Amino acid sequence: MSVAKKYLMDNIEVVNFIVTGYHLVELDIPDEVNASVASQLDAL
Repeated sequence: MSVAKKYLMDNIEVVNFIVTGYHLVELDIPDEVNASVASQLDAL
């Protein structure tokens, strides 16, 4: 699979997007980054 096609939604994902109105993107972000962002937002 080419790099460009890796980022395209498949048919099921497109149907789910049309039905729900959003697409959930799963990212591999370390827990430490999430904790840091959460603490910075809490400090606001």
